Amino acid sequence: MDNQSSSIHIVTRYQAGERNFSNASLVDINLSWRLLPQIGLERSNLKRAKLVGSDLGRSILKGADLKNATLHRAKLLQANIEDANLQMAILAYANLDYANLSYANLSGAQLLRATLNNAHLYKANLAHAELRRSILDGANLECVTLQQADLRGASLRGANLIQADLRGCRLSKASLDGAKLHHAIMPDGTIHN
Repeated sequence: MDNQSSSIHIVTRYQAGERNFSNASLVDINLSWRLLPQIGLERSNLKRAKLVGSDLGRSILKGADLKNATLHRAKLLQANIEDANLQMAILAYANLDYANLSYANLSGAQLLRATLNNAHLYKANLAHAELRRSILDGANLECVTLQQADLRGASLRGANLIQADLRGCRLSKASLDGAKLHHAIMPDGTIHN
């Protein structure tokens, strides 16, 4: 089945009421600008998938492989993306408010101007991620890896950065008002008390 046929097949089944597509092989699929809230894609292979502008709110993407996927302007509000591979994924302008991204690999991901208000990123890997002007107010970033990440102009008001690794992180013009930094490794390598 080619990519277009796969896309039509998934959408048709979804519209018929099917929601669980766990463990599916959907490499290179194009589901851009689709309304697919609460879809189950747990442990699915979505490498290089195109999900531009799609609504995946409250969806299950736990353990999914989204390496090099394009989720520009996607809505992932309250989605469960725990332990997913989002390495090098494009999530610019995406809405990830209240999403669970604990243990997710977001290394090298593009999150320019993404919103992650109150998102759970416990022990997530955001090394070398592009987070300029993103909004992470109230986010749980405890024990997260942010080495060499670009957080210039980002908002981290009230965020939990306890034991976060910020070595080499760029934080100019970032707002850290009320952020918890206890035992965080700061950009210069010092440990915050």
